[in-house]
Amino acid sequence: MIYSMTGYSKASLSRYGYTVTINIKSLNSRNLDIIIRFPRDFIHLENEIRQSLRSKLRRGRVEIFLTVETENPCLKAPPIHPDIFRSYWNQLTLISISTPGIPRPTVGDLLKISHIFDHGKDEESQEDLQKLILETTNAALDEVIAMRAEEGKILKKACETHLEVIENQVKQIENRREIVVKSLKDKILEKLKQLLEDASIAMDENRLLMEAALLAEKSDITEEIVRLKGHVEHFRKMISQPQPADGRQLDFLVQEMHREANTLGAKSSDMNLSVFVVKLKTEIAKLREQVQNIE
Repeated sequence: MIYSMTGYSKASLSRYGYTVTINIKSLNSRNLDIIIRFPRDFIHLENEIRQSLRSKLRRGRVEIFLTVETENPCLKAPPIHPDIFRSYWNQLTLISISTPGIPRPTVGDLLKISHIFDHGKDEESQEDLQKLILETTNAALDEVIAMRAEEGKILKKACETHLEVIENQVKQIENRREIVVKSLKDKILEKLKQLLEDASIAMDENRLLMEAALLAEKSDITEEIVRLKGHVEHFRKMISQPQPADGRQLDFLVQEMHREANTLGAKSSDMNLSVFVVKLKTEIAKLREQVQNIE
């Protein structure tokens, strides 16, 4: 099976007076690049979320966005503890009266003192919120993985189509091989005879045939055809197995196909064969475009 590296998901959960929304966007990348865009109050959750993403994804540029909303004013800011507020107010007022040059305290002065806030309820609320954020993240992650799987099915069909065309071109080249080798051997033999006649050198006919055959064998494309067939078969097997195919390995296979096609082109002196090779290289390039999207 195949997983694409591209995908998008959005998950929202409402609980404990909060509504948490997670957006995940996944694009192509050589490695797994995770970009977490969370408000500063939730930066401490990044490591846990990174570990979760790394356990389920292998490649891609993954961006994750967090939005937290609440209509409860008590959740937007921790409540003020009245007794502590009055205690600080009285103490500061006495200090200002007994100490010359110190102005009377203002409400703004006291709001700068964190101890006047009732953090007990706030801490409990924050723990609930963090659990909700992690749960929503997992839901969004599962959704983006499902989307990448669906995209992978489309990629698999596209790859199979390109493989069929590649196989057809290789078959055309293989059918042409015997004709090309015989034609090349005849040309070499004729050229050798011409050179020997020009140099007034006599040579046995059998020896000439053997030399021509040896030179023609150097331009034989049998090995390249065999290797191309093997690469196509291996590629098809990788994308058809139950476990996810490795995009890097598939990319390497496509590079090997391209290398064999280049060798075929270099050895080809036949116009018809060259046409098949050009079509083959074009289809391999199309296959690689699809492989660039595979995880």
